[in-house]
Amino acid sequence: MSEQEQKDETKSEHCGSGSDSTGLVSWRVDEPAPKDGSVLLLDVGMPWAVAGTWNPVNEEWVYASLQVGEYLGKYNDTYFENETDKEIYAWMPMPELLRIDGWTLGAIDRGDTTK
Repeated sequence: MSEQEQKDETKSEHCGSGSDSTGLVSWRVDEPAPKDGSVLLLDVGMPWAVAGTWNPVNEEWVYASLQVGEYLGKYNDTYFENETDKEIYAWMPMPELLRIDGWTLGAIDRGDTTK
């Protein structure tokens, strides 16, 4: 098996077919991810997607990795830690925020009082 075939097989293991039955998920496997500072959803080989962006200084992807530490004998101390990788398996743009009746749900309050 060639190196490209191995890479393609690994991508398909992590990314699936590219969309679910609703067509909402669309991983971009063969298209290069933008390296313009955009925050993207990345497949870096974990069982879940991560938010990340290209770091032009170090020429690698940087992303938020969920960590859990032990606190008082239980694993309940959750936090994010920056991780980096030179390559990613796939990417997709961040989804639009859900809007209902002109209101944005899930957005951080930035002091904007407009709908």
